[in-house]
Amino acid sequence: MGWRVSIGVLVLCIAKVLQAETAQERPVHNIIIVRGAVDLTSPQMNYRLVEWAQMRGPWILPDLAYRDTNGGKDQLWLAAVGRQLINRPRVRWIQQVYFSQETGSESRNKRALWIWPVVDVNPSRKLALEVVPYPTIPLDAAQRWAFTFDRAKLERVGRTWNVGLGYQGGICGGQDWGSKPFVLVTRKSQAGNLETWWQRLPDGAQVQLRYRLETGRR
Repeated sequence: MGWRVSIGVLVLCIAKVLQAETAQERPVHNIIIVRGAVDLTSPQMNYRLVEWAQMRGPWILPDLAYRDTNGGKDQLWLAAVGRQLINRPRVRWIQQVYFSQETGSESRNKRALWIWPVVDVNPSRKLALEVVPYPTIPLDAAQRWAFTFDRAKLERVGRTWNVGLGYQGGICGGQDWGSKPFVLVTRKSQAGNLETWWQRLPDGAQVQLRYRLETGRR
């Protein structure tokens, strides 16, 4: 019952903000994200993710996502709301809160909140730094506290290509901290940006593909 109430409150908040933003005729554009990772030590997908969001002025809502592992046997459904708090030429900060609900035949029905900041810093025209550290706040007994870096990456920026180094890692419950450093190449075009990560894992290696497309009025 608790997670249903949480979803209900989130939906009401989203509806209220949508109503206010529509009345002010804010610019709206769509954000489409598709991600996946292929294990290099065995022929399998480590995870798949698809996400759709709309940015209305400084607000991001709705934001809906689906992620699965183990061939879809462990699924994660996500809903979020967010806002751009800082938007300056060299610093941008978007703050989101995700509600996550685990399902699937091998899931434990975990529920959590992710406090999800995205901070972009441009020290110069040729350098871009992005950091996304987030805590996981459990909403049931199955979920454990966690702190994760979804990504911390430094790129050299070109017109159509970026290259750089990055880090991914975190800790959950009583486990040891896990680190997954990577090298990345980004191809930028009107059809979207595609990042390719060559990543070392604690027990092997993988290649991640991260695609992002923004469409609509700005």
